[in-house]
Amino acid sequence: MNEISGTVLLIILFVILGRWVITFFVIVRQKRAKVVELLGKFYTIKRAGLGVKPPYPFGSVVGEISLQIQELAVDISAKTSDNSFIEMPVKVQYKVIEEKVQEAFYELDNPRQQIKSYIFNIIRSKASDKTLDELYKSKNDFEDSIKETLEEKFNHYGYEVVNVLVDEPQPSEEIVNAYNRVLTAQKLKEAMQNEAEAEKIKVVKEAEAQAESKELQGIGIANQRKAIIAGFQESIDDMKKIEGINTTDVLSLILLTQYFDTLKDVAQSESNTIMLPNSPSGFTDISEQIRNAVISGNLVKDK
Repeated sequence: MNEISGTVLLIILFVILGRWVITFFVIVRQKRAKVVELLGKFYTIKRAGLGVKPPYPFGSVVGEISLQIQELAVDISAKTSDNSFIEMPVKVQYKVIEEKVQEAFYELDNPRQQIKSYIFNIIRSKASDKTLDELYKSKNDFEDSIKETLEEKFNHYGYEVVNVLVDEPQPSEEIVNAYNRVLTAQKLKEAMQNEAEAEKIKVVKEAEAQAESKELQGIGIANQRKAIIAGFQESIDDMKKIEGINTTDVLSLILLTQYFDTLKDVAQSESNTIMLPNSPSGFTDISEQIRNAVISGNLVKDK
């Protein structure tokens, strides 16, 4: 019985000893670092692989830090100089500097929150000096400013800023609707200007065409009158050859013929109405009036 009890005790001692020996070693994964303290004070940093440390209870692993690149994404509300409210999406990629794991572990309690606070302060202070239109053109300026400030503040604490990405500002719904209305008004104005210009060109072209038409019409009328005069002259010369007919009779006959031609042209027009004498003596009266007019003209000419 005593032998069994001794064996069990020995096994227990070996197990305890084995577990204690294991505390001499520490295994660290790739892209990780573990912080080891000795008697409550920083002792060393163990990197990827198998390492040795002081055993329990003298030495202990108090924390593990990732050496991978991490990303912090925030949407920051800000007010521009022209009183526009926007949200600016910002992404900061950062990592712990391998040579400064101790500072990164001990100096900052909540590094992500502190980085976020600096980003908020930078964005809001710079946005307040710019209009909404200027913000869209200042993305690179924001990125450079954030990266420069964070590196200056956090490099001492063991953090490296790898990259800063600032997306386009997102205006509020009211601002978007207002801009859409302004854009629509501008497009309507341009369309009206284009239509007015087209109408102007049309009117000018029509006026030019009418002027050209009138010019050609005038040339035609002039030529027509020349031909009529030439015909009159020829008719007068022919009639003078007839015995018993003088110049007055010839002119009266020609004018009477022109009178009837005029009546014919008027009759062919649908929009004109004239009143003509319809008595049997009407023709005689007209002939007499034409003859008297020719005689009166000759008398005036003789004077």
